[in-house]
Amino acid sequence: MVPCRARVSLLWALAVTLPTLGCADPGEPAEKLEDDSGPVQPGPASDAGQDASPDARATGGDTAVMDGEVPPPDGRVPGEQRDARATQWTGNAGECGRVGDLIALPADLALLQGCALFHGSIEISGSELVDLDVLRGLRTLGGSLTIRGNARLTSLAGLEGLESVAGGVTLSDNPQLVALSGLSLSQVEGELTIRNNAALQTLTGGGATSVGALRIEHNLGLRSVLGWRGSASDGVFVIDNPQLSDADGYGLASGAVLFAERDTPIVVSGNKPPKDMPPLACGAPEDRLYLNTNFVELEGCTSFRGTIDLSNTVLRTLQGLGNLRAIGGTLNLFRPMALTDLRGLDLLETVDGELSIRLSDRLETLAGLEQLRTVGELRIDANGPLHSIEGLARLESVARDLMIHDNSLLLEASARALAERVKVGGEVGIGGNKM
Repeated sequence: MVPCRARVSLLWALAVTLPTLGCADPGEPAEKLEDDSGPVQPGPASDAGQDASPDARATGGDTAVMDGEVPPPDGRVPGEQRDARATQWTGNAGECGRVGDLIALPADLALLQGCALFHGSIEISGSELVDLDVLRGLRTLGGSLTIRGNARLTSLAGLEGLESVAGGVTLSDNPQLVALSGLSLSQVEGELTIRNNAALQTLTGGGATSVGALRIEHNLGLRSVLGWRGSASDGVFVIDNPQLSDADGYGLASGAVLFAERDTPIVVSGNKPPKDMPPLACGAPEDRLYLNTNFVELEGCTSFRGTIDLSNTVLRTLQGLGNLRAIGGTLNLFRPMALTDLRGLDLLETVDGELSIRLSDRLETLAGLEQLRTVGELRIDANGPLHSIEGLARLESVARDLMIHDNSLLLEASARALAERVKVGGEVGIGGNKM
């Protein structure tokens, strides 16, 4: 007769006893179950010549755990081999499974009821579930979470309590999933991957405070990344989402890698080109928008009527502003902490107010301003590393004053050549630059 553990894929130690399962009688010789490590031997006897205690509990059909006895974290009684496919143990209340366990059958999800911590991994694939209410109550996952290819899944409701995943989280090929509401993790140590969910339109309601890497790929209907907040220590990859602009992808990435290492990868490609974005004017003339960590307030905007203030910003890229063609107020770059150029402003043509670039310790060039034609006023002062203003090669007019002072590596001759070429409606002040 087939031993119990070969017939029950995942069963908790305190769930049922052997007679209830209708498995092999404990008195019958157990058949050996081969795995990659060799044959699995029957568990040791409790004492020579004595039967096991009647208080023993079944642990998947191969050993018994005595009342008051907690197995070691790897789930094995010392000296015993166990089959990770067929055995489970329960230690503390609300703590289930062991490292290496996998729940991969929809019917087995019910075994997680009452589990706040599951040491293994969960894969929900090809199910008929419409939500994930079956996982309600789960707080911590010791392995990975995969939700893939579920044709009827429309909601992640049920994951609200899940706080931490030690492995990765993958959401892919769920054609009716429209939002990530319910996914609100504190930490994902591996990758958070959101891939090929055709109906997904927004990341609103979902996210994680901290992830290893963030991948958002091949989601045909995704239009907005506004809802995601968090950091990605190992990089951000926003690729081939045809309704999402590259600029919005960069906007997300700029905040996500803010405090990561300087060489943390950012890959944004194959999304909707900015030139294909429909015109969208945002803000009011009196608005002053401070951008220090991300650009989500400007998502989708092709013009902003107010002032954009990047004072003391720690952003390393302005790529999230890649949709902007016009700024109605001032663009203020006072003491930017990490910018070495202005790439990301590549479509900007007009700044009606002042373009002010002052006191930067990192800015080396004005690359990124190549499309700029007109500004209300131009001030470039005291930027130590700045050695080139060739990014202003297409600038045609400055309505009021033009001031370029005290940039120790910028040639005075370059500053004067710009002033002579451009039509200036007010005063011109140039001095203290490199002679």
